[in-house]
Amino acid sequence: RALEGLAWGGDDVKKRLQLCCSDSNVVCEIREELDSEPSQIFLKVACQAAPSVAKFYLVLYLDPYRAKPAQTWKFYVHSIQRIDLSATQGQTSHLSVILRGGSVPRVVQCYPSRPQELVVGPSGPFQLAANAAHEIQLSFKSMQTGNRFIFVNVVDIEAHCLVKSWLVSVTSRPPVVTKAFEQVLRLSQATVNKKITYRNPYSVSRRFHLFSTCPE
Repeated sequence: RALEGLAWGGDDVKKRLQLCCSDSNVVCEIREELDSEPSQIFLKVACQAAPSVAKFYLVLYLDPYRAKPAQTWKFYVHSIQRIDLSATQGQTSHLSVILRGGSVPRVVQCYPSRPQELVVGPSGPFQLAANAAHEIQLSFKSMQTGNRFIFVNVVDIEAHCLVKSWLVSVTSRPPVVTKAFEQVLRLSQATVNKKITYRNPYSVSRRFHLFSTCPE
């Protein structure tokens, strides 16, 4: 990040730049690069148990006596428990996590950041007993492939405070293709219809639901 009124990559700025952190437990240092490249500031912060937030200030000085700050940066470090989930495109993947109660009972509710892809059970408010373990069910289904992050926050709906937070790292892979169909559409045609035969492989009646990656 460039300092106002000064060229960040200049030798004079590099020699005079000093750091000071408000938290003595944070390790910060300046890593020198080539003359044409800006210097890099390296930070190492010890994270506490999730969920917790660490806040500290980093002050940049350009004088050896640290009399006048050149810039002041404010950092927030959120500690979140990470959960890895592997899924297949178009299929539902299930995962259960344990939510442990504190010293007092609470009425809590789970809120996912992408409710259209990740369904949390129970979906409504429920009683979290003190010093007890409660099982939370996660059901993920997406019609898209790739990697994504989904936050799941457990909130005390009476005290309006965060009780637990998970970071779900999802890897969605394409499914195994069992059949392939090709249809030619002329320029003058607005729509085209094609019938596909499917036989119920079960000995009893079943209801099937169809999903497409292109709903249009």
